[in-house]
Amino acid sequence: MQLDKLTLKSQEALQEAQLLARESSHQEMDGEHLLLALVGQAESLVPELLACIGVPPARLQPDLERNSRAGTKFMAAAIPTPGAICGRRSTPPLLAGADACAT
Repeated sequence: MQLDKLTLKSQEALQEAQLLARESSHQEMDGEHLLLALVGQAESLVPELLACIGVPPARLQPDLERNSRAGTKFMAAAIPTPGAICGRRSTPPLLAGADACAT
């Protein structure tokens, strides 16, 4: 996947999702980490879209945080290097789809 083809906000969200996973000592980044990062982005379309469909981001965020804390923990020696995108098996197809839309 070519991250440089994503928008700046998308790149920031992926980096934030990875950071959230790492801070929680999770083995992999998953959809909850990514959605939590997107919901928390300032000046982003995602919180605005959620509000438009009647889902206040402030109400969704605690549920996402609780679900993201339930992920698989890993040992400190297994921490991925910064800049590497590590996710569930379902994450690469999702990112590949985003990559296809960006090209």
